Amino acid sequence: MEHPHDNLERAVLPGVGGGLVVTLFALLLANLLSQIALLACGGAELIRFGENGLEPYPFIMLALCSTTGFLAVSALIAILFRARVPLALRPRDLAPAAAGLVIVFFANMAGTAAGAWFGEEYTGAPDLGYGQAATIGVVLVAVLLAPAVEELFFREMLLTRVLAGAPRWLAIAATATAFGAFHLAAGGIALVLTLAVMGVVLAWLRLKTGSLAAPFLVHALNNAIALAFLS
Repeated sequence: MEHPHDNLERAVLPGVGGGLVVTLFALLLANLLSQIALLACGGAELIRFGENGLEPYPFIMLALCSTTGFLAVSALIAILFRARVPLALRPRDLAPAAAGLVIVFFANMAGTAAGAWFGEEYTGAPDLGYGQAATIGVVLVAVLLAPAVEELFFREMLLTRVLAGAPRWLAIAATATAFGAFHLAAGGIALVLTLAVMGVVLAWLRLKTGSLAAPFLVHALNNAIALAFLS
């Protein structure tokens, strides 16, 4: 199995403690840049809810703002790690990807049930009742753009770059926790734990396959299934 650093031309490894600090700083910086982008687009006044969730335009703009932060920080990290992002999807990767999708699906079902049991409300879902054009925009952002950028940030830049010097279990746990915590504003502890489990699966896929294609595929299909349930 390919080690995450086999294809790196130059790597600056901060060590375990330093890697965790850099991970936390990267997450905070990405969030700060996302908030700046949100303010530039209208701030809190941009967020509007329909009968069944966020209106499509606010949903799309919020997603664009968050991806702006992730992309900017990913670019900063990439300056230190001059290497290609592996994107190959090989036939042998399909079986672990399918297994990962099944685990994520049932984790989401359990998380949804737990959230309903504890009375948590998920506020990040888009309202798909605004016509075909709006729905297409939501699908493009939720199924393609957001998974691609989040996988680049969490599973590539943080997991296999910043935390490459840490034990694998710690790198997986740290990035999965960060992935879940990032979504805290859209729900409660059940959502965070559910997405942390998803983060573990996606990190395992990245390390097992040596490519970002499999975790992106699972992430994208998961979001597509979620949108299908909403519609």
